[in-house]
Amino acid sequence: MTEAQAVTGPRRWSALAALAALVVSGLLVVAFAPDDTAGSDIAGDALYAAAVYATVVLIAPRLRPVAVAAIAAGWCIAVELFQLTGIPLAAGAAFAPAMLVLGTVFDPRDLAIYSLTVAVACAIDASIGTVGDALDNALAESTIGLYKTELIKPRGPWHNVHEVDVATAAWVDWYNNRRLHGACGDRPPTEFEALYELGDLISLVA
Repeated sequence: MTEAQAVTGPRRWSALAALAALVVSGLLVVAFAPDDTAGSDIAGDALYAAAVYATVVLIAPRLRPVAVAAIAAGWCIAVELFQLTGIPLAAGAAFAPAMLVLGTVFDPRDLAIYSLTVAVACAIDASIGTVGDALDNALAESTIGLYKTELIKPRGPWHNVHEVDVATAAWVDWYNNRRLHGACGDRPPTEFEALYELGDLISLVA
């Protein structure tokens, strides 16, 4: 398994599961909800926008939630505006399943529903985060960047996870115990922490 697979795999599977649940829910709304009611229309629009969001994650799982939201909202709005041409309505009349993707008639209310749903999906996605990265954490992102620059990229290609595990353990030991850090007064983090615990503030700033 590569590093990219370890990072994107869980998020992609989660997106696939969410997409399957959303598709089933959408089909149930189409089959059983009363036609031409505000409730069924809003539910359908919300499920469509959420499904588009999940699809983008499925295709590009390394994208940040904000980027996914921008693409999903852009697609939904573009589809809704495309309905002004009348082409989706004609396509739906000729092939009913096309309506599930392209819709039929433009409704400005749909734009608000799409935007709200995508924003909620983005918030949920961001709160969960992605496995294996340092999303929205500047300090962690900086450390992960060093890790990739100093170890992963120059020492690759890697052949299996065990190789990465062993090399990572050695790198972390070096990083904490021997690597000199400017933010720590050109000391290794363990030495800096020991001085701090002893209350030796003079040595810390020396």
